Amino acid sequence: MNILYITYDGINEKLAGSQILPYMKGLSGKGRYISVLSYVKKNLEPSFREKIEKEFCVKDIHILKYHKYPSFLATVWDIISGSVAGIFLAAERKIELVHARSYVSCCVALAVKKVLHVPYIFDIRGLLGEERLDSGSWSERSISYRALKYMERKLFRNADFVVTLTEKARDIVAGDFKVSRDRIEVIPTCVDSARFNIKSPAGGKKYDCVYFGSIGTWYLLSEMLEFFKVYLSLHPGGKFLLLTDADHGKIIKEAEGIGIKKENIDVRFVEYAKMPETLSLCAFSIFFIKPCYSKLASCPTKLGESLAAGLPVLTNYGIGDVDKIVEPNGVGVVVKSFVQDQYRAAVKDMERLLSDKALPDRCRAVAADYFSLEKAVEKYDRIYNTLSRV
Repeated sequence: MNILYITYDGINEKLAGSQILPYMKGLSGKGRYISVLSYVKKNLEPSFREKIEKEFCVKDIHILKYHKYPSFLATVWDIISGSVAGIFLAAERKIELVHARSYVSCCVALAVKKVLHVPYIFDIRGLLGEERLDSGSWSERSISYRALKYMERKLFRNADFVVTLTEKARDIVAGDFKVSRDRIEVIPTCVDSARFNIKSPAGGKKYDCVYFGSIGTWYLLSEMLEFFKVYLSLHPGGKFLLLTDADHGKIIKEAEGIGIKKENIDVRFVEYAKMPETLSLCAFSIFFIKPCYSKLASCPTKLGESLAAGLPVLTNYGIGDVDKIVEPNGVGVVVKSFVQDQYRAAVKDMERLLSDKALPDRCRAVAADYFSLEKAVEKYDRIYNTLSRV
């Protein structure tokens, strides 16, 4: 079966290494020939293309330039140029199915379907319009938001299958857009568990808690630091490791500003390839995310990666399906609000969890159950099979 995979997230971005390319490798192994149409912010280096071909079995890569300014017109241009490229590519490669990652890619898929009658999967990744509202970058009266909501209805109505990251998002899509539930599959952001299953060093854990990833907009640095301040009041020698490419000096300054000493915090950046080894030095993972409507459709990649590394998680309510996964399975603590009483209770709950010697294996088992890359590939493959018979 010839598949056209369209991504607005560049295939040479960090995200692709965990959330795009591994799926393609798995699906290629099932006899799918995948052509990739990817927008990129920076040129694709020949060495990177060779790496993709060798490691992920992706040999047919077509590149379009991503445009950013002016925002609305740039996106419209990207959709037009992508639609032209997608139609010609689909015709040339005799494409039988288009797999569109997120909204802009799906606009291209819709154009391909209208011209060539090729079915498409709308892999939504999140509720884009609501994300823009919740981040404050758009208003309900903005042209961008109104145009997106107009297109959103068309994208869902014409989609042959929809993939969401969470059960809550499936409920929203089924209810608000009247998509039949048997045409919606939940496939969360998954993880290659084998990569993260690294034994802790013989000397024990070097850090109490770890945060890894970007900071800003959604991820609440101030609240995480306030939690750690409470943690230090109960564990004076505690150490907080932050793995990020954000401004390290600014983070340390904010920590010191609320009374956290420099020796209790370590801020640095590590390559993704070294992340599993670094996580093995930590006792538990923390991530606080702004709880808002759009985040009901979100599944943080760091949740699956933390559990696959054997780390329990400390997080907050209002994010995707975490309330159905974390505490019911005994693999972490979920705070209801960002206040000191909640933080103190969370510290005690985490202490109890960490005293359980079976905890790391339980975390890995939950990761394998909910966030398995192999299971995700199987689900996508079943969808492909279903649509090949349409």
